[in-house]
Amino acid sequence: MSAGEIFFLSSAFIFSLIIAQAIGPLPVDIAKPATLISVLMAGAGLFVLAVLVHEIGHFVAARLAGFHTVRGDSQKLTGSEVRILGFLTMYPTKMENLPRRLFFISAAGPLGSLLLPIILESRSLTKPAWLPNGIHFLAACSVLLGVASLLPDLNRGGKFSDGARLIMLLKNDAHAERWLSIVRIQCAWREGKIPQFWPQSWIESLTRPDDGSRDSLNGNWLAYVWATEQQDTTRATSHLETALGSQVAVLRQLRKRVLLEAAVFQAWFRENPALARFWAEQLGSRGLSQMQRRRLEIALLWADGQLFDAQEKLS
Repeated sequence: MSAGEIFFLSSAFIFSLIIAQAIGPLPVDIAKPATLISVLMAGAGLFVLAVLVHEIGHFVAARLAGFHTVRGDSQKLTGSEVRILGFLTMYPTKMENLPRRLFFISAAGPLGSLLLPIILESRSLTKPAWLPNGIHFLAACSVLLGVASLLPDLNRGGKFSDGARLIMLLKNDAHAERWLSIVRIQCAWREGKIPQFWPQSWIESLTRPDDGSRDSLNGNWLAYVWATEQQDTTRATSHLETALGSQVAVLRQLRKRVLLEAAVFQAWFRENPALARFWAEQLGSRGLSQMQRRRLEIALLWADGQLFDAQEKLS
């Protein structure tokens, strides 16, 4: 587990023991299955509410910073854009003061989590009897979540915490430059600026450092796209192999794109039908567009030596 997860779980356990001792005997029998299930469901609901407040903080800050929700071609998503609630992806409409705006967005989630308890505990509500306990529990979850998100770490999914993002932006180091380049390239790509015209300075920062993060995977993927446009098969091979070897969780669309490129690259550039079919089997056919399926079919025909059929379908 990441440092933030360890902190949250251990602190929540200690907090539960303190609260249980302070409350004393409960007016209901907690051992009854129905009561226990109700208490657990209420606790889970309050925890989800604390998470929702945290994510709303990110969302409101993103809108104030001029970010908009992604619509359209999701195949270009890499997972290093600003993501809210794990699925809502947002991108900037302009590049001015991008580091400052990303800092504001990253800080807004923890700030919302830390402000919520102050608002809740400022109200002295005593009735009904369960209400103050619910408020205390929600406030505690929100505080722990806010503090945990500020711990600078990298979770098992390869995602940087809010604290790690804030530190990298403050230091303006290689991690920050890589993230900024990924966001800038995604915006340029979405606006129709093809890889051939991506600035060289962006490309150079995409693959440094190699830290096993989701940013590292995404940077190598975008560097591969650029290298293939430049017909640089040596660099393309290196970036694609790094992306394929990554163990971090990624968006399903990106995973399919990486596997598709591996199959096409081995078939078209390396003329290796065995490896091409291996990656094609890993990919499957579900979720592929008609154009993607046709592209894979042409590449496999080429690798099998059926050059006439491949050229005919390519035309």
